[in-house]
Amino acid sequence: MREMLVRGTAAPFGRAGRGSIASCGDEAANCPGADVGLVRATALAAVSYGQTRSTVTPFSMRWLALQVASFETLFVLYLYSNEIKVLLPSLPMDETVLFGSLSMAVGAWIIARNGLYMTGLITVVAALAFVAFAIISSGWTPSKILLKQRLAYLVVFNMWCAIGGALIIASSRMRTLRFLMLVLVLGTFIATKGMQIYLTYGNFRTLDMWDELGFSRTYLNWGYTVADGAGLALVIAMFSRFLSLKQIAAAAVLLVCATFLLVGGARGPLVGLAFASMIALAVRPPRIAAGTINISVAQLFGVFAAAALTIYVAWMLTTGEYTTTIARFVKVFEMAESEDQATGASRFLYWPAAIRFWMAAPIFGNGYASFSYIYHLGSERPGAHPHNVVLQILAELGLVGFVLFAVFVWTGLRHVTLARLKQDPLLVAALVYLSTAMMNSMFAKELTGGRKLFAAVALLTVPIASKADRALRSRASAAAAVAGRGIGQDG
Repeated sequence: MREMLVRGTAAPFGRAGRGSIASCGDEAANCPGADVGLVRATALAAVSYGQTRSTVTPFSMRWLALQVASFETLFVLYLYSNEIKVLLPSLPMDETVLFGSLSMAVGAWIIARNGLYMTGLITVVAALAFVAFAIISSGWTPSKILLKQRLAYLVVFNMWCAIGGALIIASSRMRTLRFLMLVLVLGTFIATKGMQIYLTYGNFRTLDMWDELGFSRTYLNWGYTVADGAGLALVIAMFSRFLSLKQIAAAAVLLVCATFLLVGGARGPLVGLAFASMIALAVRPPRIAAGTINISVAQLFGVFAAAALTIYVAWMLTTGEYTTTIARFVKVFEMAESEDQATGASRFLYWPAAIRFWMAAPIFGNGYASFSYIYHLGSERPGAHPHNVVLQILAELGLVGFVLFAVFVWTGLRHVTLARLKQDPLLVAALVYLSTAMMNSMFAKELTGGRKLFAAVALLTVPIASKADRALRSRASAAAAVAGRGIGQDG
């Protein structure tokens, strides 16, 4: 079964063309939006571990090898280790531990060589304060079994996401671009493989082979991975020159990813993509000047995509021919309107319970990892958690924990301003990545399982583009205007 999953699917996105996110370069060419798109090909930064310039030929074998042999590759493999586990051969140790250890070793060397990125250090300190309070809460939590495992995961894995994201990746626009591109490639690959399986068997979510392989939640893991890639493809498409090759390629990737989200069966990822779309559209509203309304390609692309999705959903509701994911949304709406009481493991039960537990201990909470113990009256079950990190933090760590976590998130979001978003599509991509990664923690994972959220917050500390970058973008925009591509300008 595992061989069937791995065999027969080539890398779906293909070779990145001029101006793509894959080809972005070093600190001298940070590519915030040159070539009137998300990024402009510079290919000056192929050396992975801190060098800022290279004469390596773009897309040569050596260039590709340097991209693959990068810290960002190890970090992506670590971050998505549970999602890709079903595709990997049997390894001598757990994939998360393996890739995490390798990325930590390389990351420690990078930090020792390059020093600490002070902007990111603030985010790391805030994350550390939150984790420290979780450790302190072990003094009053009733949990005895889940506490040890979850505290270990929180201290090691989640903190490493904050450290690696804030002190290494976000310290360099080059590294941030490479990380996001790798996420895009992985998401596209997973979507392509998922569609291959769906077209072969006419089903994906409930295939028997997932239980046989021991990966019954593959539809969720793959769905959230695809949503991350789809959000980045959306940003590229929206901020590319109208009908350029880059925009067409990004739109094709977005179509494949969105199709998988519709048939894969996971609801949260589809909500995440919709939320990411709203964020991307809100970055640059239409400008009204001199009696005219100037609509950028971002709004134009977004309107077409929203209209197509609305028509498709309306058709499904009218005919009753639902995709797997839409059918599960309909089921949720029916459950919400039903007078029958929900039973079993359900968010309709978990969320009200989390609020009750918080009200019982509003300031300091009931202690980390306490939800399952209290909910099941002394029995601890790994799957019993609120499926929402905000409710989990309130129930287990109270207002103190919530404030500490909010401060951590604020250390990243404080860099996100509308003025900067209008000038820096890289920051838009990082914000969209946060919006899709956040849904994993808001609807599916408990705190330690949602480590992507820690990395996504850390990415928002990416530095502002230099004056040279902004000048490059201005020249590219002017050239596009002279060429008569006004409709393709991104702002």
